[in-house]
Amino acid sequence: MLSDANKKYNIAQKEVGHSLKSLKGKTISRSPLGVGRAIGRRIYFHKSYWMDILNEAEQKEFLAASAKVPFKYTCVRYTRNLHEFAFIECPDFDSAREPIMGNIYTVTPTSNSCDTHFHGYIIQHKWTYVKNSYTGFNVKTSWEWSKKWLSTLTETPITTSRDAWARQLEKFSL
Repeated sequence: MLSDANKKYNIAQKEVGHSLKSLKGKTISRSPLGVGRAIGRRIYFHKSYWMDILNEAEQKEFLAASAKVPFKYTCVRYTRNLHEFAFIECPDFDSAREPIMGNIYTVTPTSNSCDTHFHGYIIQHKWTYVKNSYTGFNVKTSWEWSKKWLSTLTETPITTSRDAWARQLEKFSL
């Protein structure tokens, strides 16, 4: 018979959004806030979750910075120690399995410097950017896809372009 702790662990391991492991053993998960993907000192998230991620002072900075963005953005990258916001154009976020990052508009409030450039990389594990309740795409399907390819690939995933990623998936019969 399983203990209560083991029952909770088994349930968590089946729950959509529990952490996964990369080939190199790195944890792929949502941030401790329950939404967004923390990578180093940055957190990436869908624009609709800014109030879940940012404190009151950061929310004011976000609103001021977002007013400057010259295109429709979908995702945000926030670097807390720099108070830097990067607004990411990603028109296929809801429709593509691995959406492409388009233009990125970076705002650093302390220096008022802005930079716009086209990125072209793909977003993997887009389920980390949102909560399970997000309705723009099937979060469970996205998480299951991450789980599948993470358990199949035996080399570092390619994120530099959709074509390169497709070739890598084909190589592993995915």
